[in-house]
Amino acid sequence: MSNVFITIDIGIAYVSGDNALEFSEMFQRMIYGTTRQGDCGLPLVSKILCDNGLTGSFFIESLFALNKGIQPLQEIVVPISNAQHEVQLQIDARTANWYSERLFGEELPRTSFSDCTLKQQTRLIKAARELLLCAGIRDVNAFRTNSSEINLDTLKALSANGIFIDSSVYEVSSSNGSDIFPDEKILQPGMLNDVFSYPVTVFKESEHQFRYLRLAVCSYRELESVLLHALENEWESVVIGMQSYDLMTAGQARLDKIALRRFNRLCQLLADNSDVYQVRGFSGFKPTHVVIQQPELYISGQLNRFLRGGEQAIRRVI
Repeated sequence: MSNVFITIDIGIAYVSGDNALEFSEMFQRMIYGTTRQGDCGLPLVSKILCDNGLTGSFFIESLFALNKGIQPLQEIVVPISNAQHEVQLQIDARTANWYSERLFGEELPRTSFSDCTLKQQTRLIKAARELLLCAGIRDVNAFRTNSSEINLDTLKALSANGIFIDSSVYEVSSSNGSDIFPDEKILQPGMLNDVFSYPVTVFKESEHQFRYLRLAVCSYRELESVLLHALENEWESVVIGMQSYDLMTAGQARLDKIALRRFNRLCQLLADNSDVYQVRGFSGFKPTHVVIQQPELYISGQLNRFLRGGEQAIRRVI
């Protein structure tokens, strides 16, 4: 049996403190996904998961509450918790930069989380976690940054804050420039500095091209094939990534019927095969298994790539 983590990133772009209308419009678009067809963002993602008896791991970028207060953050996390999903912590270094003056009295590097010092990373994680605590979330034990350039200081900062699972997007190029597993492509759990790494799963498109297992950029056939490959090769876990607005078209103007069908089929597949795929969250999860030798990446065939291209082409015109 393989553990499957369906992880959903939720963030809000920076809006200046005195622009309430702009923030409200952005909140409706990025969180609720409000369209003429109804709410196609977070509420729809949560409902589909619930309808299939599945748990989602929602990684929340909480630092916006420094500017906008706890109430909007509660508006995000309370429905997630009420639906029996879990809330975990996300930080985007580019977003954190906008709030750094309030936290540090200085601006942070804009490029990546690893450009911050250990002290800065520790304080950022502490501040973001405390905001979730103020919103009623007490059991945060996993972290993600969408920057692929986290470093050992990030793991030290997580450990200092009592967070022992990292599920960031790891760089998969041949030279990833990081001091975290610099010579390996991490597919299965690893551990450094007492922190377990559960990165978003990747697979191979060609000799030098890789693709993350994310709902928006993979065909259903690729999602299904990676899950089957994981089962056949006895992988401990598969981490699937998505954004809260992935069921909407580019620009978040309307429901994306192709993405909706893809997500429905994925959830149905996992629900129908719960005897071999355990869809779970990180809350209460205590990893015990560390893979010493990483398995081979799944290689997507030409048919899968062709089907993905066809799906993406249809998405642009319907």
